[in-house]
Amino acid sequence: MTTQRKIIASGTKWEDIVGYSRAVRTGNLVFVSGTTATNEAGERVGDDAYTQTKFILEKIERALNEAGADMRHVVRTTIYVTDASIWEGIGRAHHEFFADVKPANTLVEISALIGDGYLVEISADAVIHDADKADKASFEQIYNLSVVDATLASAGQPRAYQFAAIKEAGYDVIINIDAEDTGYHIDGETNIVNELGFTYEQVPVLWEAPTQENVDAFFSTMDKYADSNRFVHCVANWRASAMIMLYRVIKQNEPLDEVRAWMLSIWNPHSESKTWVNFINDTLKRFDVEGTI
Repeated sequence: MTTQRKIIASGTKWEDIVGYSRAVRTGNLVFVSGTTATNEAGERVGDDAYTQTKFILEKIERALNEAGADMRHVVRTTIYVTDASIWEGIGRAHHEFFADVKPANTLVEISALIGDGYLVEISADAVIHDADKADKASFEQIYNLSVVDATLASAGQPRAYQFAAIKEAGYDVIINIDAEDTGYHIDGETNIVNELGFTYEQVPVLWEAPTQENVDAFFSTMDKYADSNRFVHCVANWRASAMIMLYRVIKQNEPLDEVRAWMLSIWNPHSESKTWVNFINDTLKRFDVEGTI
């Protein structure tokens, strides 16, 4: 029996000159070639280890997706660096992509990479299993997930592969209220959710400066999809849960004590942000709700 071999090409001239592929899939195995922080124009992206590593891992993720895999299938990463002392920036970016996956890893210091200013090169190996489809387990592993009911859930930033699990769990609207590039957002999230058939809304709420205009925009979006199953996320489910708490109390007339307890099971504004304590209490007062958090 012949094992099917699939070649993933990126289109760079070097693939034909040298004779290699961006990635190769054979059976359930995927091998991604050494990858540097080079964009489609052939330009280096980033001057520091963190920025280069993040860009590299995004490229690897796209190659895996083309091969029918994703980051959760990665079993080994090999990292080549020109200076081992910059490992912390590399490690921070690697953690953002693999905190739950935890593949085997090797970091090797080498004398140089091809091209000026390149600090990092990464290759990856992945194994795809039939059981590794969107399932309840991957849904439940979404960071700081809290399910209110079958029609509403909130969480921190899902990984790219977890959006399929959200869809499988029955949610059809994604509401993203993240407003800043914190380093945890998913580049191309809009494309990912659109390809999966979600309705996608962005309602930015600044962590440092939430406003009553944010409240009105969020309430309007929630009302717009009142008959849909909504999944609301930010980075850590702090903003998302706070905004949902306000919506449930103000728009759905749920008891403040009960919904406050739900939010406090996720995070405590009193210990994390005086700004958000004041913002939540001001919003409750604005809508004539008795009590504070």
